[in-house]
Amino acid sequence: MYNLTREEASLILEISVRSVDRYIKSWKLRSKKDWKKVLINTEDVEILKSWWNKNKQEIITPESNNKSSKISPDINSKEIKNIEKVDNSNTNNALDNIYNDLKNEIDEKNNIITELSFKLWKLEEIAKNSITLAEHNKNQFLLEESKQEIEEQLSNKNKENIVLKKKFKDEKYANLILIIISLVLFVILAFVWYSKI
Repeated sequence: MYNLTREEASLILEISVRSVDRYIKSWKLRSKKDWKKVLINTEDVEILKSWWNKNKQEIITPESNNKSSKISPDINSKEIKNIEKVDNSNTNNALDNIYNDLKNEIDEKNNIITELSFKLWKLEEIAKNSITLAEHNKNQFLLEESKQEIEEQLSNKNKENIVLKKKFKDEKYANLILIIISLVLFVILAFVWYSKI
């Protein structure tokens, strides 16, 4: 797991922090960034330390520069080949482990991205099908305004209707009075005409 800081890894590996940074950059050590802290995979540090312990070789100094080989003379070529095979298999196993871990992390992140993309698509569809608050308020205002206009027009029509009913009633009474007057005149005229004869 990722629970060693760069400083702790440098103490375990007995190297400088800058060297740990170089190993991180060259993907020999896996790391995660947690805010401003860089955390290093403990397994990678252990693998690297065990590899160094197995591959301790003589360090060339100016005094030993005259020597023809870096390896101690008591190790024969068969042992060197066996050590190289073991080191290569350990390195390959470590690299396979790193590759598999990275592949799993990428798959997890791809799944998260897919889920988030689907949720984003759903929210975009909802946003397309819905109206904004400003449009809703505008529509409400227009609806209220049209209701008020309709109510005003209805009250005006009711007033006109009352006035027309009153006029109709007045005309009806006027026509009735005219009919009565014309009947009375007709009766008077008929009486006058019969009285002359």
